[in-house]
Amino acid sequence: MKFEHIIFLLVVAFLGFSFYQNERPDPQLRFSGRIQPPLFFGDTEFVVLVWHQQPGAIHNGVLTAEVNEDPQKRDQYWVTVPYSFENWQPNEDQQVTFKFQLKQYDASRPFHFRLKMEASYVKPYYLEDGWQGNNWVSNLK
Repeated sequence: MKFEHIIFLLVVAFLGFSFYQNERPDPQLRFSGRIQPPLFFGDTEFVVLVWHQQPGAIHNGVLTAEVNEDPQKRDQYWVTVPYSFENWQPNEDQQVTFKFQLKQYDASRPFHFRLKMEASYVKPYYLEDGWQGNNWVSNLK
């Protein structure tokens, strides 16, 4: 094979892959959260509900939720909870629930939250946000 043919094939492969990445639909994830205080003893729980509104099911993927109560301590303090699926149907009645035990919960201090998803035939999804008190807080540093 000539050098020109190899270059041509590489360019076509790159353009094809780029086109494929751009043509995949957005998964249209939706989520909500709440703080659940302990009934008597124990830790406060952070509960996150995630669902999607993509027309039709999303297939063969992993949805990962992560919480870092102490962002000053960097990446080693993230608590990660994965959820694998073969066939995830749309709408809120098919939601996935993530629960995190908060060891150092203080309503006046924000903590970080991440949500990631990779699945077949949809674009990868990544969100990083925060929670303080009873609300989402954006743009945490």
